[in-house]
Amino acid sequence: MQAPADGIIILRREGSGFTLKITGRDVEEQDLAVAFEGGKWRKLGDASEHRMSKERKQILGVITEQTRLGDRGEPMTPANIAVILGYKSANVRRLLYSMVTDEDIIKTGRVYCMPGSTSNGNVGNVGNVGNAGNVGNAQEDSPPGGDKNVTAG
Repeated sequence: MQAPADGIIILRREGSGFTLKITGRDVEEQDLAVAFEGGKWRKLGDASEHRMSKERKQILGVITEQTRLGDRGEPMTPANIAVILGYKSANVRRLLYSMVTDEDIIKTGRVYCMPGSTSNGNVGNVGNVGNAGNVGNAQEDSPPGGDKNVTAG
């Protein structure tokens, strides 16, 4: 008689470390970083965090802190992050792009924040630069073809 497994544990070597993937019917799915030291396996934490580069961790730290500050924090643009961390802006932009793709962070307009948070309150007026969009006394003329022309009047 054959039966399906109730749970599966997979130990995998990845780069310079190991991950332990746990899945099953009665257990919460986990992906853990582990190390073999002194004849024993030791849990290091979440595998995705241990795979993350130093630069990604620094950027996440900055964005997390500014998100926590809310309206008192700085808008997290690539330029602001680069200044805070002392990196080149172009390098930060490339890394932010991949972090958004990997869903580590989210992008709202030009600003980056943590998933599940709203964008920083200091960026609410970004669209008002030079009063763009405030046409003023625009009037609409509807010619008999149904097309509308907008003229300043």
